[in-house]
Amino acid sequence: MLFDNEYYWPDIAKFKCLIDHAEAIVIGAGPDFSGDIEKQYYAMQFNINIRAFEDIDRLNEFFLGRPSFFHSIEEYWFFWAEAIFKRRYEDPPEPSYKELLKLVKDKNYFVITTNTFNSFQRAGFEKKRLFCAHGDQGRLQCSAACHNKTYDNEEFLRKIALPETHLEDISKIMPCCPICGKPMVVNTRYYYKFVKDDEWQVAHKRYESFINENKGKRILFIELCVGNTTPIISKYSFPYITATNPKAHYVNICADYSQYFIPFEIRERALSFCDASQVITDILEY
Repeated sequence: MLFDNEYYWPDIAKFKCLIDHAEAIVIGAGPDFSGDIEKQYYAMQFNINIRAFEDIDRLNEFFLGRPSFFHSIEEYWFFWAEAIFKRRYEDPPEPSYKELLKLVKDKNYFVITTNTFNSFQRAGFEKKRLFCAHGDQGRLQCSAACHNKTYDNEEFLRKIALPETHLEDISKIMPCCPICGKPMVVNTRYYYKFVKDDEWQVAHKRYESFINENKGKRILFIELCVGNTTPIISKYSFPYITATNPKAHYVNICADYSQYFIPFEIRERALSFCDASQVITDILEY
């Protein structure tokens, strides 16, 4: 069994060796690599504002934050503003991010992630080595996606997150698109008209260039808690590239056993773990 304790420390030693000898490291991280912290924030905000949304059902879709599941754009912002502001601007990233940085800061690395709270950059990762594929909760976009530009939302969120702000106040301070006048929404892929601005395009090109520049080298792919909802960022591509490069290795650190997947073709060059935070800590202390 790959998850048996008998193999854990030998595999930690192998993982440490792979990091030390890698010519390039690519990290693919899911939105909750440090645990269910985002869900906790959403649940907290839901408890705070539940009375404003008593007749809303389909909670799984509701928690995705899609404007279409609210009765109005004002409800959308009233619900999400405090949770986003606290998670994106006030609270520091979880320690796991800084611990991960210690492992790779002196290496040739790149991170592709579906995290939308800019947690990696806030933890110290270089911006030029990041591709936040699902956008940023700290940016606004036109709800009609009438133009390819995003805007900072800190000042706006700070106003809405004030305890004295009520639902009826939102329309007075809600930002509107400077081009078409439509309401603004958070710039994340959860929104069906997700805007890929110039910064997103540049980061995407940097990521593709990094992959191409390191073809045929000793490249280590590390997948961190990428679930089955968004497998395309690493769950498919990382094993495929590993299979085509005999010098490459693949490490899958999943949040739970349901996310475990290593193709048969690369099992001799792959490792698998659960509990990313513990694995990172153990490698640092090994």
